[in-house]
Formats: sequence, C-alpha cells, structure tokens
Amino acid sequence: MKKIILVALLSLFVICLFACNDSPANEIESGNDETTVFDETTEETTEEEMETINFSDYVDFVVSVPEDREAVILQLTDPQIIDSSQCRTEDRLSSIGKDIWSPDKKDIRCYDYLREIIENTNPDLIILTGDIVYGEFDDNGENLLEIIEFFESFGIPWAPVFGNHDNESKMGVDWQCEQFENAEHCLFLQRDLTGNGNYTVGIEQGGKLTRVFFMLDSNGCGNASQESLANGHTKTSPGFGKDQIKWYKEVVGNIHDVSPDTKYSMAFHIQISMFGEAFKKYNTDGTDHIFIDYYEDKQEGDFGYIGSVMKGPWDGDLTVWKTILRYGFDSVFVGHEHANSASIVYNGVRLQYGMKTSTYDRSNYIDKYGNIVVSDNSSNTPWIGGSVFNLASDGSIVNPHIYYCENAGGNIDWNDILRPEVAVNGLQKGKDLTAQTGVSITGVYFEDDTTAYEVIADSQGKLYVNVELLKNKSTFTFTVYLPETSNQKLGGMGELAIRVKPNEIEPSGADGQVDGYIDYDSASSLESCQLKYGEWQTFTVDISSLGESCTEFAFVIPAGNTIYLKDLTIE
Repeated sequence: MKKIILVALLSLFVICLFACNDSPANEIESGNDETTVFDETTEETTEEEMETINFSDYVDFVVSVPEDREAVILQLTDPQIIDSSQCRTEDRLSSIGKDIWSPDKKDIRCYDYLREIIENTNPDLIILTGDIVYGEFDDNGENLLEIIEFFESFGIPWAPVFGNHDNESKMGVDWQCEQFENAEHCLFLQRDLTGNGNYTVGIEQGGKLTRVFFMLDSNGCGNASQESLANGHTKTSPGFGKDQIKWYKEVVGNIHDVSPDTKYSMAFHIQISMFGEAFKKYNTDGTDHIFIDYYEDKQEGDFGYIGSVMKGPWDGDLTVWKTILRYGFDSVFVGHEHANSASIVYNGVRLQYGMKTSTYDRSNYIDKYGNIVVSDNSSNTPWIGGSVFNLASDGSIVNPHIYYCENAGGNIDWNDILRPEVAVNGLQKGKDLTAQTGVSITGVYFEDDTTAYEVIADSQGKLYVNVELLKNKSTFTFTVYLPETSNQKLGGMGELAIRVKPNEIEPSGADGQVDGYIDYDSASSLESCQLKYGEWQTFTVDISSLGESCTEFAFVIPAGNTIYLKDLTIE
C-alpha cells in the first residue's frame, strides 16, 4: 500500500513539474527566448467584438489618431535644465558654469530647440525619456513648472518618465508627480509600485489598439532628496523592481486577450545592459565613436551616433531582457547617455537612445572638420535634435530617424566634411599608444589643418605608452592642448597626469615629489608642470632613470576632459 501511495505521489510530482516548466515564468528563467508566451493559438477578436471594447479598460491613456495617415511619435530626452541661481553652495559651479547656465539662457540652451523640433515634426505623441530638469538646481520647482507650461502650450499629448536627476529636487517627487498629473495634456500616472510614474499609453487607430507604450521608471536617482525618499518607493539604484516587472507582464497579458495584434514598446531613462551587446554590431563598446549613418557596413534600420561607453547599465542577469523578448516588446526607448543617439535593431528589438534636446550639462558639438566632441560648453556647433518615427496602420514602426535642429547639425553636409582618421606625427595609435576602456583616441584635424590626437575621457582612464619604447631612453616629449572646457581635475591633482610604475622610478623632481605620478595642473607653481588653457604647450620628461624596469607609463585623464596631443617622441 505504501509503495502504491509513493508511486502515486511521485507521478503527481512529475506532472506538476512538467506543468510548472510550461509556464511563462519558467520559460523566461530557462532563457528560451525564441518564441513569445503568446505563440500558442489565440482566438482572434472579430471586428464586431473590437468595436465594443473600451481600450481605456486596458491602458491608462488612449491617443486616437485619424485612420487616413500614419501616427507620428517624437522622442525627446534629457533637456536637464540647470538654473545656476539655485546652486546649493557657492562653489558648486565655476564662474563659467554660473554664466552659461544662468536662468536667462533657458531659451537658447533648451526651449528654442524644443520648439523647433516639435513644430517641424508635428507629432501625435511626445515621449520624454527622463532628466527633464536637473533636480539639484530646481529646489523651488520653478524649472519643472516652466517646462510643463511649455509642453502644454502645444496642446499635444506628452508622456514623461523620470531620469536619474529629476528627483534630487527638494520639492520632492510626489510634488513633481502631482504637477504632471494636473497638466491637461500630460499623460502621467503615479502608481503604488517601485519608482514613480509607471503607466501605459495606447495608440488607437481605425478602431484598433495598434501599439502600447509602457512608460516606466528605471530609478537610479542616487542623490534623491529626502523629500523624494519619503514616499518609500523611490529607488536610488538603477533597475526595475519586481513589482514593476510583474505589473507590465500582467497588463500585456490582459491586452493580448482582447487585442492579440497590439505591439508593445518600453520607454524609460537608463539603458539596460543589452544596449552594449547591440553596440558590438558596430565593433565598439562606445570607446570608438561610430556615426552609424556613414558606417561602411551599416545595417538596414540602424542610425544615429555611438559617442560614449554606457554609464550605469543594469539588468546584467537579463531578467528584463528576457521578458522583453518573451512578452513581444519590439522596441525600447531610453535617454541618459548624452553623447549617444544610436538606434539599433538587435535580436528583433529596436534599442534606441533619444537624441539629446538641449545643451545643458554635457552634449555633442561638431567642429569644422566634422569631429564630434562631448562638452558642457563649446564655441563649436551644438548637435541637438529629436528622435522621430511613424506608426503604420498596424502599429509597426516605420521611417525612424533623427530631426536635427537647423542650426545644431541640421544644415551640415556630412558627406562634405566627414574625413577618414588622419595620421599624426610621432608615436602611433595602436602600436605605440593604446587607450583604456572609457578613453578614446582619434587622429583628427585641429585648427589650421594641424593634425593631432583627440583624446576623450568618458570616464577617468589612461592612455598607455608602449613601455618597450622607453627602455634606456633619455627623454619623452609631448605637445598638449587643453580646451577651456576640460577643467575637471584628478583627485588631489590637476587636469592631467602621467602614471609611472613602479612608483620609485618616477623621474626625480619632475613635479617636486616622487609618488608615481607626474602631475600637470593649471594651478601648479612649477613652470615645468603648469598647464595653460587654450594654447599648445610642449613638455619634456627626463626618463633616463626608468632604465628597463618601467612597467607602466600612461597619461591619466579625468572623466569629462578632452585633450589634444601631437608630436609625441622618445629619444
């Protein structure tokens, strides 16, 4: 009898095990991503039944578009308005920063661009993917109220999500949410989920729900104010909470039951790690900057610019990515990386960075040779615009592209000014000079047709000199140009340093101390190590003490700085 009971229990266990393995949740865990959870035969809803469905029962907001044309969707991102008059401390910004981000500059830095983009694209819906204001500089809430009033003036539905800076404001995120919810044309809903503002916007056309946008908070406001943290669900680390994932899976399931052909998009601020895999289609992690539109092996449907390595990607275990595939999402729209505007189709999913829509904080600028440089202020041409796409009658994404503002890249003939990387005299990139991840080195034309290496540090990093070249040599000479905007400093040092290992072989007295670093600083009292902004300077380092024992000799560049190097020689 006991054996019979045992066999029965084992049989029941096996049946339950197979049943569990057939569930969507377990399929996601298994990594079986080739099919969606809805690939099983679904009974189609008839046109008569569709006419009786109230889509507002399934999505939070419905935007109806005339049947005789394609819907137009505009993605704007990272206006990130800074009001220098609201600095919390006197030394928070330099005198330059206080001037360029003064309240009277809002039109030329932001609103003029936004107005041009919106008026020339005439969208049916605007999705705003975060960092709407720089919350630290909006403690009185005026910047948020102003930009809400600005968007409201167009009478176009607009749907915002929070970025990693908005919730720094001392007004608190609950107050910010209330302002969005009270605006007539703003589509926003504060849910009792992790983060702030998780909601859906559906596109209705011809009596069908063609596409649904899931507007999600990717969280990650590390400097959220105490007023924002007070609600208990503001999350300072990036990534969705489990309740957010559960919510969007349930909503997709409910919609699919009545409208199986509906297509789905996600919009949030900070990119998931899979964006890095998409970069690899163009043989870069962001260190080598790629203008996809003019890439030799550009793939159909891809466009935009990869100008930066990713900062703070999340979903390293692919939990969210697997739900994206399994629940039929075909597109993800993000912001966050000001230098990136790439839109790449990867594994059937469009992964898109929005084009930055203001010159607040860091943004891309274009010099006369077509070199694209990231800066928080520049005399070169800013590169600003909005990401646009249409929706066909079945909700499919068609004609995705970037609208470039007329005087911010829109009137540039790239075919005329783009040039291949140029040769630079002295040590050569690749063989003699190699860049650490987060640092890029490119041979470019400088002013007056001078050739130099443009070295951009997206994150603090090193440019290594091949130490084999230094053995038993006497001098290392380099010529450097430090733009005025490259004013970030290394901890306890200046705007540039040379790292020498082992520490004790650092050329004696090069900067007055032997600590493994030769420090170049605009504030240095030593003429041999004093940097000057906006002019070429030549420095010579006595390397005779290195002998054959040097294991590292590298320039160290702070995050955010760009330097130009030429005439690097070893004798």
